[in-house]
Amino acid sequence: MKATLMPLNGKYYGTKIAITDDAGNEYEVELWNMGKWEPSDRELDGACSIDEWRENKILPIVDHPWYPNGIPAKEAVEICDSHFESRETYTLALEIVRRLNA
Repeated sequence: MKATLMPLNGKYYGTKIAITDDAGNEYEVELWNMGKWEPSDRELDGACSIDEWRENKILPIVDHPWYPNGIPAKEAVEICDSHFESRETYTLALEIVRRLNA
């Protein structure tokens, strides 16, 4: 059996795991839970650290009309609705992949 965590693509509709069993059958499992409403490191995508996001630090940005002195982290990585990968979902997905590949 082989499991792979699929990349985040566009608008978030769940964290996906691709699984191929020993007979070659393919499956896709989707996880989606908001957890503590904090984005995963993949969701942050290098824009800031989770600590910067939690503290809503001002991030340097060039030529933004609304934020000429930098943008607050929670504006840069907005999670106003449920379309984001939570830290808990990402952690669980990694653990599922690890166990299936063990």
